Amino acid sequence: MPNPQDIFQLAQQTATQVTASPESWRRFLYTAAHNYHTTYLNQLLIHAQRPDATACATMQYWNEQAHRKVMYGSKSIIILQRHQGVPTAKRVFSMTDTVLTGDKAAAPWEVTDAIRPLLMQVNSVGSLMDRANEQVISLSERANRVLATSIEDSALNWSHPEDQRFILQELAAQSTLYMICIRLGIPVREEDFPAFRNVTQFDTSRISLCLGGYVQAAAEPLLDELGHEVMQLARDSVAIQAEPVHNTDTPSPTQMTSREELSQMMYTNVIGYQIPNLSLPKAKKTNLNRYGRMRLDYLEQNEPNLCDQMMLEGTLLPSCRKMGLDAQQMVDKTLHDLMQKAQMPDRKTNPLGWAQMCNSLKQQAEEMILPMLYEV
Repeated sequence: MPNPQDIFQLAQQTATQVTASPESWRRFLYTAAHNYHTTYLNQLLIHAQRPDATACATMQYWNEQAHRKVMYGSKSIIILQRHQGVPTAKRVFSMTDTVLTGDKAAAPWEVTDAIRPLLMQVNSVGSLMDRANEQVISLSERANRVLATSIEDSALNWSHPEDQRFILQELAAQSTLYMICIRLGIPVREEDFPAFRNVTQFDTSRISLCLGGYVQAAAEPLLDELGHEVMQLARDSVAIQAEPVHNTDTPSPTQMTSREELSQMMYTNVIGYQIPNLSLPKAKKTNLNRYGRMRLDYLEQNEPNLCDQMMLEGTLLPSCRKMGLDAQQMVDKTLHDLMQKAQMPDRKTNPLGWAQMCNSLKQQAEEMILPMLYEV
């Protein structure tokens, strides 16, 4: 059996390949549109392994909750999940690898030919573009922070800072609209998305993760809203029996040339299922103190795309550990200085008062280092 491929290397390789040309980016967005609930990092991994995959979920979900069953011989997909900064591999399957086992089987929403005109009465392409722009603008502050940490060594770095932000925002908005069009079955033309010509400037894995994370964060809530509208129309209309259609004007990932396939994936048969030969790099055990954990929690909750970047580069936990140790030193020094200046109760005669004063001063010292923990 060949040596397994490093999944981090696969993700970084794919991140630069999907932004190598407008055509590659469009084909990636096809995959992303059908897996919009997962992160950009996992969209990249799905695209690298199974670009035609739809609504990927675990075998347990398909077999036990969705009234479906994963077929024997199906090829699984390895994606990543992160727990306390540590990446672990997760095995998922495309819905197209399942068969129905009940009358109420779960399935992603789709737009039928009969429902589409009803949907477009209140969602013209122009209004969809407006919604995409509004969503992208609402996320621009966070995206610009990530851009500032990601732009080094990229072609975009040659542009003026204002142009950099404009290019990112315009490309994110048009990419979001493109994903919406894919899911709604709206015909798309290359000339309708001129910002895609700038995607080649996102030519490092770091800046690709910046762009892709921005698009995923903008597209997910909009597609969720449209999905609810579609399902409501389906319930209200006799057209629910019509067959769903896909956007035939958009190149399907299955039409990729061999040059554009992102990896020649090798598989191992495990109890009847094909498992990709992918492995996680060996990680050194990293212990975080309280302030290091606070830093990690902040990044995971507020800067998930930056977390993915740092995780792929192997710097997430080491940087949190260093910042935690630096913060501890600052707190200790500040607390010592405050105690020297304060009129402390006698520790022997008034231990409770001494402890209360120490806690109060420590809280002051910690408040001084919080901005360091909560910045990008």
